[in-house]
Amino acid sequence: MVCAHHKSRAVAAILENRRFCVNVLRADQSDLSDIFAGRIELPHGDKFDCAEWGSLETGSPVLESAHAAFDCDLAQHNLWGTHYVLVGEVRDVACLGVSRGIGGPLIYANRAYCVPAPLNAA
Repeated sequence: MVCAHHKSRAVAAILENRRFCVNVLRADQSDLSDIFAGRIELPHGDKFDCAEWGSLETGSPVLESAHAAFDCDLAQHNLWGTHYVLVGEVRDVACLGVSRGIGGPLIYANRAYCVPAPLNAA
């Protein structure tokens, strides 16, 4: 499940194509998050030029350097206030950074980035 602003170009593309990929960013990729959130503007305007992309089963863009990626068919969508709630049926999973042992996932909460605390083995 993902939520996106109803005026987002991504939402229009997801509703039209009925598929999407959730790219889980690595802890060191806050710059990519800021670019796609519109907090950093690129001079040429194409957000997708800032990284290398591939695809999985549905053909949706998969960030090559992502921590993980979930490639989905759109199962349901509902407008809730100013955002669409998009529910996907996962078709393929890539554990990119996870399988390479590269850091943890990036988390954005309360208007700030953070990294989860490591689990301690008891």
